[in-house]
Amino acid sequence: MIVFAPKWNSRRTCIHPWQHRIGLVGFSQGACLALEYACRHPRRHGLVAGLSGGLIGPLNTPRPPVGLGKTPVLVACAESDAHIPLPYVEETATAFGRAGAVVTKLIFPGSNHTVFPQEIDWLRGQLSGWAARPG
Repeated sequence: MIVFAPKWNSRRTCIHPWQHRIGLVGFSQGACLALEYACRHPRRHGLVAGLSGGLIGPLNTPRPPVGLGKTPVLVACAESDAHIPLPYVEETATAFGRAGAVVTKLIFPGSNHTVFPQEIDWLRGQLSGWAARPG
């Protein structure tokens, strides 16, 4: 049995003892939601990965400065994806970089709306680092 007694910071945000091991990952619409959630709930996340997705809203949507504390972020998409225009992916990577994340941007040739092997490799690499770090 695991008992969790939450602690609260000055903004009344719960500080979870394992928050650095909680990742947000999504594909397509799920990617957009994962990225948007991370942007609207700034803190150090374990990782954030948007596989064929971007932030929600029109290009150049004003976004308040947030602190993501060097959260590793993957933003990836095919260069001609019919569902996710490349400028949205580019803007998302820039926004997360401004927010203090460590951004990896992968743009793949073609128009496939799919999960690419390199994205899986990035996720595996991040997760293997979690196993190597103590609690």
